[in-house]
Amino acid sequence: MKQLTLICLAAIAAFCFTGCSTGSPDIKTGNHSSGTVKEEKLNVSRDGDNVLIRSDFPGGWTLEQTGWAKGPNRQFNFKNAMLSNGKGKPFMIKPSGDDACPWNINRTYIGANHGDSIASGMIFSEPHGLTEKDCGSKWTDPKGKNFYILKIENPKVVWVLSDNISKRKDIWQFFRPNAKLPLRHADGRELKGFKVQYRQLYSPVRILNRKYLADGKPMQDKASVKCGVFTVEEEYEIVATDAILKHVLANPGRQVAFNEPGLDR
Repeated sequence: MKQLTLICLAAIAAFCFTGCSTGSPDIKTGNHSSGTVKEEKLNVSRDGDNVLIRSDFPGGWTLEQTGWAKGPNRQFNFKNAMLSNGKGKPFMIKPSGDDACPWNINRTYIGANHGDSIASGMIFSEPHGLTEKDCGSKWTDPKGKNFYILKIENPKVVWVLSDNISKRKDIWQFFRPNAKLPLRHADGRELKGFKVQYRQLYSPVRILNRKYLADGKPMQDKASVKCGVFTVEEEYEIVATDAILKHVLANPGRQVAFNEPGLDR
């Protein structure tokens, strides 16, 4: 496992779906009564990173749970939980697209559907005039605080990140620009009259490996199986935000990806 302070954190996440049991419920304990228990199987279909899990539900219904890997970090995530009875459109119980658990590192969520939320979007009412060539450039407010251009979102929105002011080896610490203070470049250009919104640094995640397991055995693509436990195992790296800033400054004039291989070098 790589040290977070060096570049990134390596992690493994597991998403488990388990079959239920039928029988008489014990109201006091929440368990099912013995003697009438019958293991219920999951019916799992996989198409690439799209997964559909079906299981029996009381009252003649079928519980349908879906998962996919189409979020901003391309990590596997839950999608929807629905009930169907074959007589019409499935009934939505809950959209679950943000239910996969991220890490909480340095007071911010990273992983699953999240990136570090310390980046700032500067919102202008008129075009700011910056281009990709300005990425990595330094801008300073009247109090001497420095900010660096990360990304040109559109002609009226630009992303910035401050200096890392942490004094501790294992912690990064950034701050946001003050909308009341202009930012000035060494060449005399000035940015002012903006609003500040938070932006998540997408994507700080590199997917290394993903396994689909039915009762612990690999499940092939384009397949359907029955099992008692279905697991998705995912191995990935999270790039530290201070490493992202260093990479941006080392590559001025271009908009870098926040998970590109060069961050390891």
